[in-house]
Amino acid sequence: MASVRNTPETDNYTGDELVELVRRALIDCASRAHEDAGLRGLCCEGAWEATVSAMRQLDLRALLTPGGAPGAAR
Repeated sequence: MASVRNTPETDNYTGDELVELVRRALIDCASRAHEDAGLRGLCCEGAWEATVSAMRQLDLRALLTPGGAPGAAR
């Protein structure tokens, strides 16, 4: 398991807070992607693939900036 390094960006959070931010970001991303896949008419397997793809593309570095929200990787 990777550890959280102390940097100016991560000094704003405890390890537990950062873990919870990441958890919430991934759950929100997965929920939105799965709902979108369902609206597009994808089958269960296609919806799962779209959900995993969205989580892989999620840019979690945005969580390290004050007020930052994760978004799609650029």
